[in-house]
Amino acid sequence: MAKKSSRPPVALPLEKTHQPEGGKGNPPPERRTGRTLYDTIVDDFLPLLIRPRTGIPILIFVVSVAIILFMFRSQGISYETGWFGVRLGGAQAETQSANLRKCLAEARRLNKPYAIESATYLIQVEKDFINKQDVLRHSRRIFYTLRALQPIKSDQDLFIEEIDTHIPNAVFEHWYGNEKEVFHDPNNRQKFNVFFDMEKDDVRTVITGANFILPLPFTPRTALENHLTLLPNQDFEAYPNSSDAICELNILVESKSLPIQPIGDAAKRFFEANLKNEEAKLTFDQGLAGGARTISARWRNVMIGETVGIYFSFQ
Repeated sequence: MAKKSSRPPVALPLEKTHQPEGGKGNPPPERRTGRTLYDTIVDDFLPLLIRPRTGIPILIFVVSVAIILFMFRSQGISYETGWFGVRLGGAQAETQSANLRKCLAEARRLNKPYAIESATYLIQVEKDFINKQDVLRHSRRIFYTLRALQPIKSDQDLFIEEIDTHIPNAVFEHWYGNEKEVFHDPNNRQKFNVFFDMEKDDVRTVITGANFILPLPFTPRTALENHLTLLPNQDFEAYPNSSDAICELNILVESKSLPIQPIGDAAKRFFEANLKNEEAKLTFDQGLAGGARTISARWRNVMIGETVGIYFSFQ
């Protein structure tokens, strides 16, 4: 059994007490937690800007980079900026051809909301017999690849399409494409608006079209301000560019029932009374007596006021 001690208590000497950090005693040693971005700017960068020997070269460098980036943008070269510099191309292709850069720059100069990176105009021509009369059936489809140079809203009246033919007494049938279409005049369904929305730098495909029944025989006529004379068995399928910057334009005329044939240098490019003639390409299966035939041509950087087309004959 434990017994209480009968000895009187002994007073122990007092020990030094430790003042906690932050109290009224001596302050604790300073703790360094690392330099912040603010410290770097205030302690290192600002003094460099204030000194003429270093501040002026830094200012010149910053202004030069800004000018270069502006020139890239005006020439149609996209880029992305980040902590580690500038990467050309951005989310688009890393490089762009000189023709494409020129086309995009022209569209921006004209303040266009979009550029047509490529357009393909496909005309299918077939012979038929309707109401005791020979006719040609034309199926026309146009495939546009657009690149938005600024945001586009679906209520903006920007894209106006007109698909016509120079043949009198032609029967027209509208073909609906992949976007909303509104006719300017219910009695003239060959001209209409196309509505769509795009974010800046987006790429979008817009498809339009029409069908025609053309009575035969054709009458002799002219095209391209009388630069071409068309006989009854000849035709000229053209794309007149009235309002766009088109980086690449392809026209294809195809037929399964007619032996279509390009006439001379059949790819025509016309601007301000100047006519340029180039070779068009004819493709078909040479092992077959008949069969499908296609005449095609390609043009780059077709600007406002230019007309391009294919001059060909049929039987």
